Amino acid sequence: MGNVTGLSRTLGQQYVANETHSFNARTVNEARFGYTRRALGGAGVVLPGSASETLGIPGIPSNAAFNSALPVFAISGITQLGQSPSTFSSFSTNVTQVFDMVSRVQGKHAIKAGVDLRWEHLDAVQPPNPTGNFSFSTLFTNQGGVTNSGSSLASFLLGQVNTFSIDLQNSTIRPRAHIAEFFVQDD
Repeated sequence: MGNVTGLSRTLGQQYVANETHSFNARTVNEARFGYTRRALGGAGVVLPGSASETLGIPGIPSNAAFNSALPVFAISGITQLGQSPSTFSSFSTNVTQVFDMVSRVQGKHAIKAGVDLRWEHLDAVQPPNPTGNFSFSTLFTNQGGVTNSGSSLASFLLGQVNTFSIDLQNSTIRPRAHIAEFFVQDD
């Protein structure tokens, strides 16, 4: 099981409404409403419990968003065991837009005035390695004083971890934007 990418789920929705109203031969109002929603979720190999409990590896924090994800075991010279970074993720973005514009022709002038309002929401959870990345090298199985004489696979089998890193993301990142644009134009 090397470089498992996992399953992904994608959703896209959009709603749009437009109304054009003529007040008279020289004045027109155009109003638009739009809503767009996109969501993407991904998951890889899931363990029946937390990674620490299931694999018997003490010390893996269990407060990450995806605490039952299979950790990554990177063994030098061998394809890694476990999923690619950021396999576990959850994104959703919503954009709501309201637009209104009045156009009027008056003599040599074509005047337009309006407003464009947008509300943007992003919810994201994407820890690259939610239960850790264990790296194994020849460091702990080298013969005394002889560099690169050991085996990274032997280090893995002995549980001699060279480096360990973990990316904990306890909660969803939720940036928000509220945009208001106003305009007046004379052609």
